[in-house]
Amino acid sequence: MLFDTILDKLISMQVLIALISSTVISAIITSIVVKINHDRNLRLKYITEERQKWRGQIKENVSLLVSNSYQDDKELKRLVAYILLSINPNDEEDMKIAGCLNDILINSKDENAKNKLIELIQQLLKHDWERAKREASTFSSFRKEYGRKKVSI
Repeated sequence: MLFDTILDKLISMQVLIALISSTVISAIITSIVVKINHDRNLRLKYITEERQKWRGQIKENVSLLVSNSYQDDKELKRLVAYILLSINPNDEEDMKIAGCLNDILINSKDENAKNKLIELIQQLLKHDWERAKREASTFSSFRKEYGRKKVSI
């Protein structure tokens, strides 16, 4: 009988220790998951805000460029340089933008180059917007990254 009582208390202690251990482990895991999620959300917010600024600056500079709203060749070169520095030199579609900008530098009245630039910039901005939406999505890690549609020059 004494043995049974001691055994019951021992089993109760083991159950209590197991419960406390699992509670502590659960709390640690929850804390880690919350921290990771919080850091991801902060990073995503920062990147989204910076992309929004980038899109706005691209729109502003391209609109000044194509509307001839610059005062001299120096300002034209500054606008072109800004746009060139804002695109990816390793992206085939972005290099088409660079080609249009070069054509505009050669002949600032080239309406075909300006129209093609507008079309390419629209696609660049749309691609970036879609990517930002995918990244902000809860299930973004399960989705594929699709490239921009090709535009013929």
